[in-house]
Amino acid sequence: MSQKLIIATPPTTNGFDAESRGLNGLFIRMCYSRLFAYPAIEDEDGNLVGDTSKVIGVLADSYEVSEDKMTYLVNLKKGIKSFYGNELTAKDVVWGWQRAFALRDVGKWVAIIGSVVSSDSVESISDYQVKFSLRAPNLTFLQQLTRVTPVINDSTEALKHVTSDDPWASKWLFSNPCGFGPYHLDSLDPWRQATFTINPNFYEAPNIKEVQVLFESSSRKRAALLSQGEVDLIPNLETSLKESLTNQNNIVVSQIPSGRHAVLGMHFNHKPFDEPLVRKAIACAIPYDAIIQEAYHQAAHRWTSPMPMGTPMALDVDWPYNYNLEQAQKFLLQTDYKDGFESDLFVDAADAEHVAMAELIAHSLKSINININIEKMESGLFWAGARYFRPFSMLIYEDLHQVPDPYYTLVHDYTTGGMGLINVGQYHNEELMDIIKSIESAGVIGERQVLVEQAQEIIIDDCPYANLVAPDFLAAHSSKINNCYWAPDRSLAVEKISFKN
Repeated sequence: MSQKLIIATPPTTNGFDAESRGLNGLFIRMCYSRLFAYPAIEDEDGNLVGDTSKVIGVLADSYEVSEDKMTYLVNLKKGIKSFYGNELTAKDVVWGWQRAFALRDVGKWVAIIGSVVSSDSVESISDYQVKFSLRAPNLTFLQQLTRVTPVINDSTEALKHVTSDDPWASKWLFSNPCGFGPYHLDSLDPWRQATFTINPNFYEAPNIKEVQVLFESSSRKRAALLSQGEVDLIPNLETSLKESLTNQNNIVVSQIPSGRHAVLGMHFNHKPFDEPLVRKAIACAIPYDAIIQEAYHQAAHRWTSPMPMGTPMALDVDWPYNYNLEQAQKFLLQTDYKDGFESDLFVDAADAEHVAMAELIAHSLKSINININIEKMESGLFWAGARYFRPFSMLIYEDLHQVPDPYYTLVHDYTTGGMGLINVGQYHNEELMDIIKSIESAGVIGERQVLVEQAQEIIIDDCPYANLVAPDFLAAHSSKINNCYWAPDRSLAVEKISFKN
């Protein structure tokens, strides 16, 4: 085993229960494993990224699919044990999916988007085989099993901590990771540090024996610690620090195109954003190149499709909404708002890139007599409002797709209600909804592609929100370490990292 790996991240109060909102993604992925994952390949810049064209087993050994694609049998690997010494069996998988439906949070959302509509649809066939029954031959299903949620806990241990007022052991699991992952929490000093040691029962021993996570509020201090050799890795690097670290010989900066996408949301229930031509005018008045240069320091790409970069079947067309003030004015003159209007623009005050974007957008929109008042909000309030209550007339919002799949994208970004997580303006189109339902039932690739293209054409014509940019994923690490693998959800596979000899 090699020496200790030291990671620097911002402080967090989030816990270890993967079925909780605001979970700590780094911690969860160290302590829990999933059924399947995307294999690692090297991109053109030498970064290890996920090959989303296939999946490989992690806790799963193999799978079988029925002819009608409505039933999946997942065969588990034998002999996998948690830190507590209990062997993984089908009952752990079933209990995790039952728990996800009962708690009605992120795991249930993942299950339903994979067409698993109730906990009764997940059954233990034997100690090492799980049966999933789908409501439709959804080609997205297998990719949902690459998600960490619904989480697979060591249910034998977790059930010891169930109480009458906490039937799913949520209080205990918040502070006590109980999975079949490569690491286990050794100690936690909130707002200072956390230490993880290997799970001695993990089926494939990690290269690094001990991982220490230092909590540092200042992004510049995190960068300084890396420069000084006091930490080995910064998983999320602020764009303003990219250039200074790139020029240091002992540091490697990884910049990887990602499924992240930032939008200028405009709420359909707030006039004048119910007018398509108003939305199109705004989309043509946004200085996209300036945003990439000044807000993201060249760590972002233009996003010119209804679906994020890397999504299969994304239309590659002549995007109609580019920076063109003359065209923006023409759109606006066809509405009742030809003289302009005033609106508030809500933004997360802690997100430097989003604040910078808001200022650039507000300055540009003045050119077509749209006056913007920027409202900077505390992160927790902004996130809850944007994601759940949706009171904002206009906002900047960003999300990341953990599954590069067109059906996942269309549900995630363009349906109303709780399923449409990035649909912050509550855009709704009945024809589009019918097509999305048909895509779920399209078990043949060719049929699916036709429907996906139809859906995108509707979205382009409606312009439900302004696609701002696709921020790249940025991380920095010491040149002394190898095998930093970034999954498609940009989670770090710590267990793959090693030190150079």
